[in-house]
Amino acid sequence: MTNSLSIAPLTRVTLQLEMPPVDPERTNHSDQNTFSFVCGLGIEGLTAFEKELQGMSPGDRMDLHIDPLSVASYLEHLKSLFLAAAKVEPPFELSIRVVSVNPVSERELVRALAEKTEAGGNDCGCDCSCGCGGK
Repeated sequence: MTNSLSIAPLTRVTLQLEMPPVDPERTNHSDQNTFSFVCGLGIEGLTAFEKELQGMSPGDRMDLHIDPLSVASYLEHLKSLFLAAAKVEPPFELSIRVVSVNPVSERELVRALAEKTEAGGNDCGCDCSCGCGGK
């Protein structure tokens, strides 16, 4: 059965993160990792990253450049998990492919909100979990 959902708030999104090869001699190999999250749990609903993904469906691709100065505001609460999945620190460029988009059950939504709260709610850097974005 084909998944016809596109990325929207309160969907479970799984992305394949593909880093270009670091070694120019390895042009036919790149590192690939997956990243899965519930879309729409940012400070104001969607993070800037999630806004760019809106409407994408499984198989769709986009290239992404992340620099150190904007990573926290761009990814918000997804920053730590995203960087752990990408296995690199900014700045970097990568290709993203949407692997799957699925509806989120109430149970999964509660679990995702609890994990976000447990992780401090965001990566604003002020240690208060206020949602200030480090400003």
